[in-house]
Amino acid sequence: MTTYKDLEQECFQNPQELPESAKFQYLTLLNGITYETHWLAWCYQVIRTIEKL
Repeated sequence: MTTYKDLEQECFQNPQELPESAKFQYLTLLNGITYETHWLAWCYQVIRTIEKL
């Protein structure tokens, strides 16, 4: 996920000022960040659950 966040900082500092095509690229990147964040949260939840067994 660090790579995605680095890409966001490098390429999409002002998303509201992007041309239309780049806005869709930015939205796709945000989807990737959200996906990875959710996946990591689920993994941490699984670890906590297993530790309690």
